[in-house]
Amino acid sequence: MPTPKGTGAPLAPISLVTPGSFGLNKQQQNTVLPPPWATDATNAVFDNFGRLTARNGFVSGTTSPMSGTPVIDVLYEYIKADGTRSILSAGGNKIWSGVGAPSDITGTSTITQGDNWQFINFHDNVLAVQQGEQPLLSTGGDFADMVETTGTAPTGNCGLGSFGRVWIVDSDKQTIKYSDLLDETTWSGGSSGAIDMTSVWPNGIDEIVALAAYNGLLVVFGRNTIVFFGDGAGSALGIDPANIFVQDTLSGVGCIARDSVQQIDNGDILFLSVNGIQSLQRLIQERSNPINNVSKNIRDYMMDYVNATPTSEIRTVYAPRQGFYLLILPTMSRTFCFDTRVKLQDGSYRVTEWTNKIKAGVRSNDNTIYLSLSNLGGHIGTYSSYNDRDSSNDPITYDFRYSSGWLDLGEDFASYIKMLKEINGIVFYASLGNVIQITWSFDFQSIYRAVSVPFTAAIGSGEWGEGEWGLMEWGGGGSLNKFRVPASGAGQYIRIGVNVPIDQNTFSLQQLNLFSKIGRLAN
Repeated sequence: MPTPKGTGAPLAPISLVTPGSFGLNKQQQNTVLPPPWATDATNAVFDNFGRLTARNGFVSGTTSPMSGTPVIDVLYEYIKADGTRSILSAGGNKIWSGVGAPSDITGTSTITQGDNWQFINFHDNVLAVQQGEQPLLSTGGDFADMVETTGTAPTGNCGLGSFGRVWIVDSDKQTIKYSDLLDETTWSGGSSGAIDMTSVWPNGIDEIVALAAYNGLLVVFGRNTIVFFGDGAGSALGIDPANIFVQDTLSGVGCIARDSVQQIDNGDILFLSVNGIQSLQRLIQERSNPINNVSKNIRDYMMDYVNATPTSEIRTVYAPRQGFYLLILPTMSRTFCFDTRVKLQDGSYRVTEWTNKIKAGVRSNDNTIYLSLSNLGGHIGTYSSYNDRDSSNDPITYDFRYSSGWLDLGEDFASYIKMLKEINGIVFYASLGNVIQITWSFDFQSIYRAVSVPFTAAIGSGEWGEGEWGLMEWGGGGSLNKFRVPASGAGQYIRIGVNVPIDQNTFSLQQLNLFSKIGRLAN
């Protein structure tokens, strides 16, 4: 097909419907990418229509901040047998209960190693374990150092309440001790015992990072190995330690951060390895290369942030209602949001990136997401509204940003220079008093051009540089707004971006259209 060229030629369009619907692709950001990919998707999530949409912010639920206003390092929901629930938090070498006016429930506990606690619901009680500390125990009130009925409780970095007993790693990170049946204080005699992993690791020495229960199996995550223990006799509790045996091992892949292990709704477990976020289900089924994981499209970019964060500070949240798994990296003020509702054709999840001060989080039984911020001590809040918070708990804006990959307008025009003339599009925007910035650049250059698009109360009053029309949809005061702006410049490849300050209102990208005249063949 001949390619139209010259001043009288019609404008050649390229349409990006639901721009960025595949999420971030940082691995190939310096190549030509299909239109659904994004090279920047900051402070965004995917809505039910698959559109990039501004994430929520943080609203403090604390009216009486904790004494000393400690930064909260861990959040957890304690659920009693009668259904009573409470949010527990750890910070400032203390443990707290509640959100509105958190109460100090440290009790008589002796805390010397900081706040990297892993809480464990078990048999109507709650335990807390961390490396080098005597396990703490609460039977519904204040915590206290666990007093053993028999034996010596382990003092390691992780634990699990499952299969009718408590499993805790000892301080050597090689020994898993398990309690007597339904008795978290009995560590010798009865049916208590221990597993020495030094005789189990298939490829030399490793160290235990996390424990999990998966499909009736006890899963031991080493840094470089995963070991699955089963029960050959088929216990009613799932596993009877008297019948335990190694059912399977996965070598060359392991877990590097205890709190990255999250069970998700489809029966899978996600966790962080040296190569990115892994799906345990996929590893078992496909025995796939650990590099080919669910974070493969942002692996190197994400791992640069991971490697700059102490693994003891890495936290995660799985939220089934929102359909995402959050990887929280507090040191770098970064959170990576993996959309778990749909996998792409390459088996990866869609990913966006948040710039914020999240320190810790937990999803409660009623699907509320509770968060703490590294810049706001003494407060616990929720993932809601459309503002972040500063150190005085005052609302602050944050920027939604999108950039496409490098676009060539398709096979017919790939080899030609494009003279960009117009950009138009449709956005869903709930605030009519703000400005959207449209940016574009050419030929892999970092220099970009920009134009601002104000959406004012006088929608429809102008054509260039402001919204043309608005249509109320979905309630909440939001509108679908169409804009049309002039553009300039020329190049073989084009990248387009959208920047929007988020302040109390949401924003979604519906469609972008680029119109160019086709020039000569590129050199």
